[in-house]
Amino acid sequence: MIVEVHDKLRNAQRIECTQIVVRDINNTPIAIVLEHAPGQYFYKAAGEEGFDRTLQALGITDTVIVSDITPTEQVPIDGKPLL
Repeated sequence: MIVEVHDKLRNAQRIECTQIVVRDINNTPIAIVLEHAPGQYFYKAAGEEGFDRTLQALGITDTVIVSDITPTEQVPIDGKPLL
């Protein structure tokens, strides 16, 4: 798979990879995407059942505690809401 990362929609970088660990500003894992085979993906996010087991299976020893994953605001991109 190819991941495209941006810094405030600037400086786009495209990276080919088979595993993604998304971390928040505190370095806490919040999502994982694995590519099993081309076009076959596994996704888990913090707060979902099995997220901690998935982290452990990948050798990530961080503990994740989710207290609230309700979005508090929408951040528009180019004036268009995300949701």
